[in-house]
Amino acid sequence: MAQAVETAKASDLVLLVVGEHFDRSGEARSYTDIGLSAAQDALAEAVLATGQPVVVILMNGRPLAIPELAARAPAILETWFLGVESGPAIADVLTGRVSPGGRLPISYPRANGAMPLTYAHLPTGRPAAEDLVRDTARYRDQPITPLFAFGHGLTYSRFDYGPLEVDHASLGATGKVTASVVVRNVGAVPADEVVQLYMRDPVASVSRPVQQLRGFRRVALAPGQAKRVSFELTPAQFTLWTQAGGTDGWTTEPGAIQLMVGAASDDIRGNAEITLTEAGRFAAPAPAIATPSTESIVP
Repeated sequence: MAQAVETAKASDLVLLVVGEHFDRSGEARSYTDIGLSAAQDALAEAVLATGQPVVVILMNGRPLAIPELAARAPAILETWFLGVESGPAIADVLTGRVSPGGRLPISYPRANGAMPLTYAHLPTGRPAAEDLVRDTARYRDQPITPLFAFGHGLTYSRFDYGPLEVDHASLGATGKVTASVVVRNVGAVPADEVVQLYMRDPVASVSRPVQQLRGFRRVALAPGQAKRVSFELTPAQFTLWTQAGGTDGWTTEPGAIQLMVGAASDDIRGNAEITLTEAGRFAAPAPAIATPSTESIVP
């Protein structure tokens, strides 16, 4: 460790590679502690204490509880367990040859005890609140948010979102509705944004998640450039499993559907609402149905 610290002090930039052994992730590989090992925690602490710029490169097969590291590290690159071309791929991202466009497929917890943690949780009569005076569904010794939420991911630019628009206010048992939003690169470099569309069925015969991903599109934008990103939705993408008519099946129920668009599940930039006017019955679960998307340049 002493040698690593001396090397870091003599460097302009430190790439700190930490994570876990591949055999710690996978089937029958559960652990009560999903943080870094004590040795890696100590290494990270010593290197960060040098005051040199540090980029943390994570190599792991599952979310890790790393709140202290996340609070101190200027940048973290999640690489998971890559293959034989991992070196060139990581170098391309770090040097800016490519725009990082990865987004988290799972939320990162703040502590071991916060797992399992999902963005698509069911609603409760006591939704989590920051105020500890109130009795709500939360851990009292942790913030109510994940360390990094589902869909989170940064790149080398910033993006502005316009309002979320729908071409039809209602939808029957057939047909389609298009939801669209204009996204603009307001930074100084070309970059990719991953536009994410979520839905919620607020009133149904069974409890529905507070958010469900229904579509996403990775969009390349030059500095100042804007594109309209559109998602085509059908009634089948709003189904729930019920016993309508005395038989099990994927069905839709009349009522409001809330749509949300943004850069992550915790970074919603626009909202819209449509109304389902008829009940319908469908063969496949909604998450298994691909959502067609398009993009077009906005002058």
